[in-house]
Amino acid sequence: MRELTDKELQRFWHYVDRRGDNECWPWLRKGTGTAPMFCIDNTAVSALRIMYRLYYDEDVPEGKSLLRTCGAKGFACCNPRHLIVVKRGTRYGAWWNLQVRSARGSVIALAELAGFDVMETENGYWRVFRPESAPWHSL
Repeated sequence: MRELTDKELQRFWHYVDRRGDNECWPWLRKGTGTAPMFCIDNTAVSALRIMYRLYYDEDVPEGKSLLRTCGAKGFACCNPRHLIVVKRGTRYGAWWNLQVRSARGSVIALAELAGFDVMETENGYWRVFRPESAPWHSL
């Protein structure tokens, strides 16, 4: 992707509702599609790819896509801190389940190492308690 001119950059940032570093940054220009698009040289380009290029100073690798770690869909977010590069075709739900499964063991080990109690809930998630406030402490 070529570098944007100052005028194009100004127009691009006009459509981004920049908020806090960890908040979602809504794309304000609504289009007919399901993803934020920006027009360069009469060609529609993914606003997420532009944002990635601006923030990381490199293009998204060939054959890869961007996924939002916040789970936002459509025009909801273009915060570059929420973007990760994934294999083309990866869906948020599948990616999130993989992250939960791979992090579950680490979270449990760290919680127990720090002296917390861990309890699995009915829906497969884990709750971490201080030993004195755990639900079974008052039994």
